[in-house]
Amino acid sequence: MQSLRHQNVYFPSYSIHFLDSEDFILLIRNWVETNKPIGTCFTFSLNSEDNIAILILNRVKERLENATAGKKCINIPMRTSAILNISYFRDTATRLYLRMTVVQSSKLGIKIT
Repeated sequence: MQSLRHQNVYFPSYSIHFLDSEDFILLIRNWVETNKPIGTCFTFSLNSEDNIAILILNRVKERLENATAGKKCINIPMRTSAILNISYFRDTATRLYLRMTVVQSSKLGIKIT
């Protein structure tokens, strides 16, 4: 997965086991260490309850230094102008998504020092 070259990738049905595994943490670390470009986005579709997404975000926050919690998200500084934002949302009452996106820190109102 780390070798995918497309900036925007959608995984229509993905295992919660991956998102709750060390492999997901390694993917996040890879994005931070390789400074993925702003706009890079992976979206994982899940058939789950919100509490599963909350547990995944809490695990990420515990495992990664400098990760900060926001509303339905975790933010991880990458460099002076970028942040890896990992969030969850619903587009319908039944479909839950977990998205990791590299964004400009100014878009989130976060200043990196």
